[in-house]
Amino acid sequence: MDSVLSQFQLTNRRALVTGGARGLGRMMADALAEAGADVAITSRTIASAQDAAAEIARATGRKVVGLEADVSRASDVTRLVDQAEDVARRRSTSSSTTPASTSAAQARRWRRRTGTR
Repeated sequence: MDSVLSQFQLTNRRALVTGGARGLGRMMADALAEAGADVAITSRTIASAQDAAAEIARATGRKVVGLEADVSRASDVTRLVDQAEDVARRRSTSSSTTPASTSAAQARRWRRRTGTR
């Protein structure tokens, strides 16, 4: 029988965590990376996002990128979705063994749900 933790393996998956530089968002980003996901995190300031991304990457060995976005602004959400798709596309094309990006699919669903773009 598989352990409970084995059911939460996220190796070769991608996640986008808004507000991932601190608080609950940071805890979620840490957990996702520890479970094996590559993670994009956002903060309203790029320095905060990049600092947190570097810390998470160092601690977990996963690819983590920090992006600036205020999700209360439609223009930032649109830009964030474009950036997340671009990052995912670059990573997907760099390795033929990586499955299609889950973060890009989630970004498309976000666009549909919020009516952005």
